Amino acid sequence: MHEIENVTIHFPCPECNERFRVGIYQLLRGGVVVCPNCQATNADAEIEHIERGFKSWDVSLQNLRKCLNDNFGLSAENTTS
Repeated sequence: MHEIENVTIHFPCPECNERFRVGIYQLLRGGVVVCPNCQATNADAEIEHIERGFKSWDVSLQNLRKCLNDNFGLSAENTTS
């Protein structure tokens, strides 16, 4: 499993639409995101979109865990290695 410090995403620049890699850790810590192509720093809308996606993903994973536990008797202790 990846540590959060090592996870990156392709981040779309809101100004020039260039996609570049940004660390999730940098986004979570509120670091300034600077486009390497046009030097834009106006990334608030994209960061909010990514945060909403993570929240939705978290809810989906919680629902999957509950479903697996209810149907197959699996718990977090049984599924981690």
